[in-house]
Amino acid sequence: MSLPQTLIDLAQPWAALYGDSKPISDSVTFVHFAGMLIAGGAAVAVDRETLQARADDAAARAHGIATIRAVHRWVLIGLGLTVVSGLLLVTSDLKTYLYAPAYWIKMGLFVLLLVNGAWLQRIERRPDSTDRTPWTKLRWAAGISLALWFAILFTSILVTTAA
Repeated sequence: MSLPQTLIDLAQPWAALYGDSKPISDSVTFVHFAGMLIAGGAAVAVDRETLQARADDAAARAHGIATIRAVHRWVLIGLGLTVVSGLLLVTSDLKTYLYAPAYWIKMGLFVLLLVNGAWLQRIERRPDSTDRTPWTKLRWAAGISLALWFAILFTSILVTTAA
């Protein structure tokens, strides 16, 4: 038996429960979108603020760094909810998702989002993070973050139509 088929077979009890229970399927879907809203909403708001802050204003840069640091917890909580519920969603129909290109594109974008977030966090933790040079990098990271969040949202729609 192949590995994909073994995984599909292992997920079958959950898939049956998920498929037979509207409250369970609705709850898992809600948690997934709520997690995306928490994480993505917080990230998009701070990304927008980062892009709008004047690079030549030291007070604005310091405020921006403080805001970025404050938002990290909410982004991580939202991402945690999204990952756990996403695993439950995928295992509810593993046979479809394993072979859906849109799903793998979304996962690739998600990995890029995590890498960008780690880069952003590395920049903002620098002692000189309120100087102009790191601020330019933070603005790049914010722009990339915005693009990735919207790309993930779009591919989420593609994934739901593939299932």
